[in-house]
Amino acid sequence: MSKEITRRDFFRITATTGAAAVAAGAVLATGCGGKGDSGGKGGGGGGESCDNVSGLSLADKQMRKTNKYVDKTPHADKDCANCQLYKAPKSGFCGGCTVLKGTINPHGYCNLWAAKTA
Repeated sequence: MSKEITRRDFFRITATTGAAAVAAGAVLATGCGGKGDSGGKGGGGGGESCDNVSGLSLADKQMRKTNKYVDKTPHADKDCANCQLYKAPKSGFCGGCTVLKGTINPHGYCNLWAAKTA
C-alpha cells in the first residue's frame, strides 16, 4: 500500500525542508540532551527518549504536535528508521528529520511517514 504524496503535502514538505536544513546544525549539536541515551544501541525496547524540545520555537513544537510525532510508533511496520525523511545520527541514538525540527527517535512515528525508496 504505497501512499502517493499530494501536491499540498509536496509543497508543505518542500517549504519546511529549507528551514529544517538551517536548523540541522543545532539539532546535531543538541543530540538527545542526555535524556535516556544508553549508549546508542536502542536494544529493541525503544525506551530511549528523543523528545527533547527545549531549544525549539513554539512553531517548531507545534509542527511536531500537529504531525503527531511520538517516540514509540503505534505501527509495527512504520517507524522513523524506515522513513524517507529520517536522518540517521552520525553518533548516539537520536536522529533528525528533514521536516520536523528537534531530535527524532528511530523507533518513533509521525503522520508525515513515507516509505524509504530504494
